[in-house]
Amino acid sequence: VDQLKARLKELGGAIYGTKQQLHARLMLLEARVAVEERTLVELEQRHQQLAEGTLGRDAAILPVPKMPSPEEVATHNLTHLPPQRWCITCQLARSNDMPHELVRTEHQEKPRIETDFMYMKSDCSVCETLETGEPPTNEWCTILTAVDKDSSSKLGVVIPTKEVKFDDYARKSLADFIRRLGHREVQVLRDQEPALVALVETMIAECSKLGIVVDPRDAPRYSHASLGAMGRAQQTMQKQIRALRTDVHVRYGVWLSPDRPAWPWLVRHAVWLLDRFAVKANGRTCYEDAFGTGYRGPVLPFLEACMYRRTKSDTGAMTRGRRAQK
Repeated sequence: VDQLKARLKELGGAIYGTKQQLHARLMLLEARVAVEERTLVELEQRHQQLAEGTLGRDAAILPVPKMPSPEEVATHNLTHLPPQRWCITCQLARSNDMPHELVRTEHQEKPRIETDFMYMKSDCSVCETLETGEPPTNEWCTILTAVDKDSSSKLGVVIPTKEVKFDDYARKSLADFIRRLGHREVQVLRDQEPALVALVETMIAECSKLGIVVDPRDAPRYSHASLGAMGRAQQTMQKQIRALRTDVHVRYGVWLSPDRPAWPWLVRHAVWLLDRFAVKANGRTCYEDAFGTGYRGPVLPFLEACMYRRTKSDTGAMTRGRRAQK
């Protein structure tokens, strides 16, 4: 015990308590000291490298295709099959972007959120007239989408316009999506569309109020592979939205269009269902990967009428700014 107390005094720790408490306290302090010493050693090595000058980085050499014999070139020019890297005609007609290297999770410093706009058009040939007797005037709808790279959790909300100054809903929805995933420090990859860049910048200020640090990154122009997760998520969302829209038509005989009040809820509900009930290749849903547990609440068909009871406090406490009476 005396040795434990002596060591605790050296480390600036308290010396009261039982032997077990002293030992536990000492282990914590020793671990903290070890981390500090390791940090100091790394900083010293870093300063020494900066003083001496670091070694240069090796450049990746782009392989140059080896030209075959003239006979092989003539034979290939008959069909241009299979495509060859040394053939200028094949490269001009068939070439794709260079493959994007996958960043493994262990090498990824921060969680990544990919975000982009998505546009859907309703088919006027199957859209019924509105209550006013006129056909729908808004055939297109703008949807703000986002996907969490780790869990594949998705966000899809209908917004009236891409201009940020007219819509705080998009900014708050994107910030709340990041908050619900539990990220405290996140990297947001966006397209270089000016409206999306402006939206993410205002969202960063919203996240700072919640204690979330956002690192915005711009995807290369015209590079769809850089937002590959977002592209796949948008395709999945579109299929689920079409499925719900068709289901509503089968049950109620109504084709929903962006002009109807139920359309924004249809988009949100489609994404909500995908996160909780679509099983991925790993045998888990997005909700399970994000929160560690499955969703077990009851579900009704979309637009199904139901009775519900508004929850209230039995003590007369305030609920959303209102005091519900007993």
